[in-house]
Amino acid sequence: MKINGKILTSLIMLGVFIFFISQAIFFASSARLMPLLIGVPGTIMSFFQLIIESRSADRVTDNQPVLSSRELNIIAWLAGFFIAVILLGFDYGAPLIVACYVYFAAKERLTTALVAGISCFVLMYGLFERLMGIQLFDGLLSQFLQ
Repeated sequence: MKINGKILTSLIMLGVFIFFISQAIFFASSARLMPLLIGVPGTIMSFFQLIIESRSADRVTDNQPVLSSRELNIIAWLAGFFIAVILLGFDYGAPLIVACYVYFAAKERLTTALVAGISCFVLMYGLFERLMGIQLFDGLLSQFLQ
């Protein structure tokens, strides 16, 4: 089996979701639900995606690069999302990356990007924290500033 970009991307995503689950064990019970809610289904889907990609890896020719520009773009946006969430938390990091993605990658208008970012903030803060009472991660930057 030859490792190509799709297999590598699936392995990275599987690792990220396993990391979420392993870290959620050490969270307070009120903050544990969100990483598990994302991590468990993400782990299952990434595992199946890895199986699908490894079965189709035999059809890959030798002259293809390991990571295509599209796959590098996806990995860069995912890394940006994780860095933003780790630094700024879900409430501010996720809306920032969503707005940036809509504006820069999807090439939408600025107003559309702002609406997407504000909608993401309303979803994160309003739905999860206020209505459901789920405590989201506040980010490392807010902890250092206190």
